[in-house]
This record gives sequence, C-alpha cells and structure tokens, in this order.
Amino acid sequence: MAERRPGEEHVLFGMAGRVDLELASVILEEWLPQAQRWRAQVVSTGERIQVRPAKLKTEIDAAAAASARAADAAAAVAAAAREHAEDDLYQACLNGDVELLSGALARGASPNLMIFNSWAEVPNGPELYEECVSVTYLACACDVSNRERVASPAEAARRGACVRRLLDFGADISHTERNNGAEGGCGRSYTRLDCVHPNNIMYVCVRRKLALCLEYLLSSLPPERRSEWLGLCENAWCCLLTRAIECSSYACLRLLLAAGADPNVKPDRTRPLLQLVAMKDVPEESGESPLAILQLLSSHGASRASVESHSLYTEETGRISLPGDPRVTAERILRLRIQAMEAAQGPPPPALARANAALDWLQTSSEWSTPLHHVALIGATRARKLLRGGADVHASSGDGPSPLSLANDLHAAGHAAAGPLGDQHVCEVARLVRAAAEPWTPQTHELFPDAARAHACDLLWPLARLANDPRLAGGPPQSAFVHAVLSHAITRGRPIA
Repeated sequence: MAERRPGEEHVLFGMAGRVDLELASVILEEWLPQAQRWRAQVVSTGERIQVRPAKLKTEIDAAAAASARAADAAAAVAAAAREHAEDDLYQACLNGDVELLSGALARGASPNLMIFNSWAEVPNGPELYEECVSVTYLACACDVSNRERVASPAEAARRGACVRRLLDFGADISHTERNNGAEGGCGRSYTRLDCVHPNNIMYVCVRRKLALCLEYLLSSLPPERRSEWLGLCENAWCCLLTRAIECSSYACLRLLLAAGADPNVKPDRTRPLLQLVAMKDVPEESGESPLAILQLLSSHGASRASVESHSLYTEETGRISLPGDPRVTAERILRLRIQAMEAAQGPPPPALARANAALDWLQTSSEWSTPLHHVALIGATRARKLLRGGADVHASSGDGPSPLSLANDLHAAGHAAAGPLGDQHVCEVARLVRAAAEPWTPQTHELFPDAARAHACDLLWPLARLANDPRLAGGPPQSAFVHAVLSHAITRGRPIA
C-alpha cells in the first residue's frame, strides 16, 4: 500500500486471464482492503478493473520483466533445440553418420555429451549393466553391445570422419567413459589406461581395427599431454599392443609404436610380444600376416631374448611341456608349430607356409641389433629421424651385418630387393644410410645428429666472417676449407640417447 498511491500510472504484467490487457497502462483509483486489490482504470479503453498489486509494474520493471520472460522463452526454445540436436548427435554417433553429426554440433550439441547406456552381460546369468559414455566413445564403439565387432573398411572410414569432426569441435577424450559407482550414477572413472577397461576408447579402437579413429585420437594429444593421460604406465601400453597383436591389427600396432609405445614392456604372466606373434596364425582373409607384424615389432626394437617357460600352448601343438631346456624364443615356438603341422595328416595347411616365412625371416635377421638394420622396412621419414638421433650406421653384433652393409647390398641389388614399402622407398632409405656414412658435407648435414649439426654451425659462423674479411683476399676459398677441414672435424660421434 505504501508503495503505490491513487492517481499513479502503472503497467499491467502477468495478466494470464486477460491477455488483452498485458502491458496496458492503468491509473490507480482506490485500494480495496477487503478484496486486497486496486481498482484501476485502463487508460486506452476507460475500463475499470480490479487488479492485484503483484500485477502492477512500473514501466521500467515491466520492460525488465518482459525482457526476462522473452529470454526464458528463448532459452526454453534453445534448450529444446539443443535436446533435439543431442538426440541427433547420439543417433549420428551410433550409426556413423557424419552429416547428421555435423548438423547436430552446429545446432549446439556438446561434443563432450555423456550418454547413459545399458547392456546385458551374461557371464553367470542375465545382468543389467549401466554405464555413462561420451559420444566420442560411442562413435568408435557403434553401440556398447557391439564394441567387440571388427568394423568393415567403409564403416571404419565413416567412424573416423565422425571422430575427426568431434575433435574439431573440441571433444575432450580424457573423459570418455565412466561406470556406475557403488552408490549408483556415474562414479568411478576409467579414463587412465593404467587399469585398461574393455570400455576404454583406445582399447575399443584397437579391438575393432579402427585405425583412423586411433590415429585422430593419438594426434589430438600433444606428446606432453599424451604422457600425462596415459600415465606412462607400462601395462597400459602393453595391453594395447597385446590386443593389437591378438586382433592382428597391423595398422593400429604401427600407430601405437609410432606414438611411443615400448614393444619390450610386458605385464606379469605375459610373453614378449614377438613370441605372442609367433604363437598364432593370421588368416589370409584378414589382410595381415605374422611376418609383417614380426617385422614391424622388430624394426621398433622388440627384444628377441628368451624367457623361461616349462609349457607352451598353440592351436597346432596343443598344451605341451618343455623338458630339458625351458628357454623359449619366437624361433623355437615357430619350429614347434611347424613340426606339429608337418606331422599332421592331410594336406599342409596354409598356416604352414606363413610360419615358415616368419621363421626364415627371423633367422635371416637374427643379428640385426638396431632399428636402422631394418633398411627395407622403416621408411625414409623414420630413417632420417634415426640418423638425426645418432643411429650408428656401422653398428653390428659379432660377425653380423651393419646397417651400412645392408644398405650397400640393397643399393647393389636395386629394385630386385624391394621391401613392403615399395622399390622407391627402399632405395631412398638405402641412399640415406649410405649418405650418412660419408664425411660431413653441406648435402649430408641434415643426416648428422643434433650435436654434430650444432658443432658444424659453430664452425661455419666464424668461417663466414673470415671469408668476407678483405685482408684475406686471395686466400683459400670457403668451399675448400669446408671440404678439407669440416669433413674431418665433424663426426657422427656416439649415438644420442
């Protein structure tokens, strides 16, 4: 009552029963105590009405309230649109539809949206299991119940495009999946790989052979963030590498090794990776081969050392004991498998030829002690990285070959000794190794280790000043000094760790 007086002009607001009077101006006439209302006259029509005090606003208050109501309405519309966009995003990730996904993200759907899913797990009976997954995880897994199914090449390409678009819109892959906790709801997090859970997004990529998705996920993390996220956990890397071997996924294995996975880490009760490859065959229809996987691991420094084992199980040999000498190597495993297949009745299985090819290569490369020995396998980009990192082109174990001698053999053989990368790439790697063995020149400068290149720059700086000194006119030309002095002063030195 004290706030309003007869004769004041106010604005009606919130007139749900008389929407025609909404925002109409009225003149207050009299307060009616029994009705607890004001009697007022509508300015525009002269109509007299009774109105509650809460419906009376000043023009400023009415404008602010109207603006707030409009904002609430717009927010409600936006929320409804976002909810519809999130539904589209869910369906797009589920089906690998990149066009629908792009439209949903453009309409405001969050690339970090978490979605609840339920699936039936039947180890000892039906059990409903609920989990909260990100749309990025869903884009790789297709559906929680399908995460074990290997994707076709067309599906892998579609899902790779979806993951790339999600990352472009800011998806954070460090929060990909959470399981319900003891109290229900999203509880314990499995985003670290040191306790790799079957639901982990990278694990799913390896299991489904989604190499393109894995490549985008790894490249989205800078090296320092990758180390932080992976926790530098040996078991994490080994679990992913082991799964890639079990799935015979050469492409995923190559990406993991290139990202820094150590092929010599292994959790307890697990054989070295080369032995895991030797223990199983890869069907021809998979497009992979045990030989290619062995070569890839070996070119990244996988150890061929033996381990003690008193028994061995493979599909061909069954469970057998190893009396006498319990030391097992990949070569011994292949020999045992070959003996079992040769002793079996019937025509020789296709796996026999693949096992023989793998054994022959392991024996041929038994004295290749460094990654640079794998001249026909590593590619020019990696060869440059190894050489610039200080790889020794003369390294050898005993009477074995050196990378330089292997490169010379490939150079002499020409295209006849091409590796899996193709003639041109193999010849280029052989040329790089041969060039790195030559004395320093401006042309071979890029192949020398960091310390040697820095030393060459330190020597060339004063040389450039001397060459332009008029007092030394008529002296030896700069090129003569470079070839006569720097070629002996700059050496590759010890390999840089």
